[in-house]
Amino acid sequence: MFHKRLTLSPSYISIRKPPKNLDDFDYRLFCHEYNSIINETSILFLSRIHILTDTIFDISNFKFYAEETHIDGSFTKNEKLNYFKSFFKHKLVLKNGVWITQNWTWMYFHWITDALTRLIASEQYTKGYHVILPISYKKYPFVLKSLELLNYEIFWYSEDERVSIDQLILPTQTAIPGNYNEELLKKLRAKFIKNNNTSKIIYISRKNASQRYINNEDELIDLLVQYGVDVHIFENYEFEEQIELMSKAKCVIGLHGAGLTNMLFMPEGGMVLEIRNEGDAENNCYFSMASALDLDYYYILGKGDSLNTSNVNIEVSIQNFRDVLNVMGITKIS
Repeated sequence: MFHKRLTLSPSYISIRKPPKNLDDFDYRLFCHEYNSIINETSILFLSRIHILTDTIFDISNFKFYAEETHIDGSFTKNEKLNYFKSFFKHKLVLKNGVWITQNWTWMYFHWITDALTRLIASEQYTKGYHVILPISYKKYPFVLKSLELLNYEIFWYSEDERVSIDQLILPTQTAIPGNYNEELLKKLRAKFIKNNNTSKIIYISRKNASQRYINNEDELIDLLVQYGVDVHIFENYEFEEQIELMSKAKCVIGLHGAGLTNMLFMPEGGMVLEIRNEGDAENNCYFSMASALDLDYYYILGKGDSLNTSNVNIEVSIQNFRDVLNVMGITKIS
């Protein structure tokens, strides 16, 4: 069986720009993210390989490609045994395909920043190749539309089936999640946006969310409208509509959450204002993303009802918000 590995980009140190409105007291929230090692991006060319549930398996040497298919990059002996049992399921055969997913890429942020960047990294080798996806991804319109816009067709499989592939292209993960290979992220942006006429200031509301929302959002929106900010609930829009909207934005404002991933569709030189959970020094993916995309990053801290940012609800100071908008050069409309 013929396998080959090709380095696409070497490892390097990513240097991030500090927040534009950094308070000395908040230095501790960001300083450990100012420099980060971005791992080498490689591409594996694999022959006569198998997909078992959500991983890739080479029977010739009993190798599981856990690092390329799972965020934690390892399997226990029992997990390996359970995967191997899938080898005896109903078999599908595919001539060639490309694999770009890991076990978190069904989520919007990880699909955009982790899966699609792998596709961009390997695009010169994947013309005419199908993107291989579990059938569970069919329920996510952003998956279907983004691949359509990038001119890729999908090969669907069920986790109850084993897929045998003659030739598989397997790009490695381009960075640890929450970090970014800047060149690849910018290449991805260029695939989606062409517009440079930026004038809109957009606030991404999580009003429809069951958790992680702003308790006093109505009061905040009253303030934002005074400053000419457009309020949008992105769940109400198709993927292409979100791209069109963001491609015209000079500034995006939002609570920490998947909606801020859409800063990818802003031209460089814009501004991002992230509403963060007070004291959270762990969740810096949007700070790092803004820097990678050459966007100016601002932040405001809100008082949360939990230390866990994934499910926190926040109250923001309207006066503090007004002050940050003024620092950003956003003024009241007459």
